[in-house]
Amino acid sequence: SIDICELSIGDVAQKNCYRALVLKTHHVQLCREHQLDYIVSGDCVMAVAALTKNLDLCDASEVKFSWRNACIHDVAMVARDPAICTQIQDRSLRESCVELAARPPSTSPPEFINRRSWIEKLTDFIEGRY
Repeated sequence: SIDICELSIGDVAQKNCYRALVLKTHHVQLCREHQLDYIVSGDCVMAVAALTKNLDLCDASEVKFSWRNACIHDVAMVARDPAICTQIQDRSLRESCVELAARPPSTSPPEFINRRSWIEKLTDFIEGRY
């Protein structure tokens, strides 16, 4: 089959196409094959981890150790599971995570802490709201 993203003109358009495809298909291999990180190394893999609620991806080689806590946090928020938060090493983030993950979705703030989730950042980028 023809790779629709290969038909995109220009590197930026092609990467945006692949990012959209990752968000739709959750194929983490696309992150690796097309170097789709947006802001930090591994953020494409972290977005797939959150979307699929797959904690194992937070330990992927692309995810820098310093971003592992953020990855776990985002998985916990999407899963609405405070138990996941116990794996966060940073005490302050862990406590915030437990509190927010336990809230019903309607009362949780749209931005989990003072940063936007990787999913939102990638979605904004794909939709041209960056």
